[in-house]
Amino acid sequence: MKKIIFVLAITLTFITCKKEPAFVTFSGKITNKNGDKITIFNLGKKIKTFTVDENGVFSDTIKNVEKGYYNFTDGTESSAIYLKNGFNINLTLNTKEFDESIKYTGNGSDINNYLAKKFLIKEEYPYQKIFALDEKEFLKSVKKMNNEIKQSLKNVKNKDFIAFEEKDLNYDKIYMINMYEGYHSYLIKDRKFKVSDFFPKLPKDFSYDNDEDFKNHQTYQQIVEEYFYGVVRKEAKKDSVFSFEKAFNIIAINKIKNIDGEHIKNGLLDYLSGGVSPENEDAENLFKDIISLSTDEDFKKIFTKQFEKIKKLVKGKRSPEFINYDNFSGGTISLNDLKGKFVYIDVWATWCGPCKIEIPHLKKVEEKYHGKNIQFVSISIDKKKDYEKWRKMVKNKKLGGIQLFADNDWESDFVTAYGIEGIPRFILIDPVGKIVKSDAPRPSSPKLIKLFTENGI
Repeated sequence: MKKIIFVLAITLTFITCKKEPAFVTFSGKITNKNGDKITIFNLGKKIKTFTVDENGVFSDTIKNVEKGYYNFTDGTESSAIYLKNGFNINLTLNTKEFDESIKYTGNGSDINNYLAKKFLIKEEYPYQKIFALDEKEFLKSVKKMNNEIKQSLKNVKNKDFIAFEEKDLNYDKIYMINMYEGYHSYLIKDRKFKVSDFFPKLPKDFSYDNDEDFKNHQTYQQIVEEYFYGVVRKEAKKDSVFSFEKAFNIIAINKIKNIDGEHIKNGLLDYLSGGVSPENEDAENLFKDIISLSTDEDFKKIFTKQFEKIKKLVKGKRSPEFINYDNFSGGTISLNDLKGKFVYIDVWATWCGPCKIEIPHLKKVEEKYHGKNIQFVSISIDKKKDYEKWRKMVKNKKLGGIQLFADNDWESDFVTAYGIEGIPRFILIDPVGKIVKSDAPRPSSPKLIKLFTENGI
């Protein structure tokens, strides 16, 4: 009898020891690494930064992970990843190919290899291509893409994830169908375009208040945000008391106050926070409203820091400076060296597609204003290892104006002081070094010439 009890005790101890670890182990080897860090994000929030050594190797843990979709980035490109406590994931990646080279091994690898494959399938159906198709061909493409993704999903063993992912794919399909009319009309340049009666409609009983799905499914978030702010936009257009922008913010805040779902409320406030900008005269009131309603403490801390920067970037404030940036033509230049003329700054990088699209337009604007009281300055935020690549592009593309190389890419004081998180970014500074517009129109926009004219350039 004692022997049986002893054996049972050992068995129970063994069972107890199999409790799921409260962390994820993430390791890997990166070939042709772009930097010294890999960062994990969830809905724009930084979760963990991994140090990549000189051989491209990294390994660390993330404690108490809430299972779900995340993103990792090496600072240049990014990809989706699914994390759950107990996963032990190893990644191999070659940045020269990036998405095509991603391979996972270890516990959780079947799910993440599926996500990598899903991303590659989606790349074969670029939005600009399939949304330009007519209705029937568009629906065929969406169905074909979904079928290919579902076929790949069969390689996943975890039933919970399969159910989770099937719901996500359904939201993806709904979102694409829902946005077809607007995106198609933009691509074919026909604002009057309307979908036919046969085209699928969003179900009348579709729920916009599923807080759990808002938390877990990014496309459901987008559906809810599009719907909510579409309603707000219509009401703001009818307002005859305030400007559209102010009416929009007031209506949005009043509606958000009545939302019960915490994740939906915080998500909509996060979206609305984009309206707190140096260009918004009512930015401080909107900031206070958002802070008072949000229950996301991490968001509030970050948003408060952003607002402190924003207050310093309004028109008439002294511009943050760059000091001794390498000049393509030789030597170094600081912002102070350019006083006496307006300065139109283009923050860009050699790897940035939208930046390169603006280059021909910028050349035309430079030619139009040659000899006038304005300097055109382009600041590359390429990494130091790409310095020669920058010089080669400046030479081959025959880029005009003053071509400078930032001292610490995205982390340069000038870049962080302006809160630049996406490029291209354009800035206009007056002859005494004060801000005219911290987020100026692009060279391709007619609004830029209007801005120049208003300032006597």
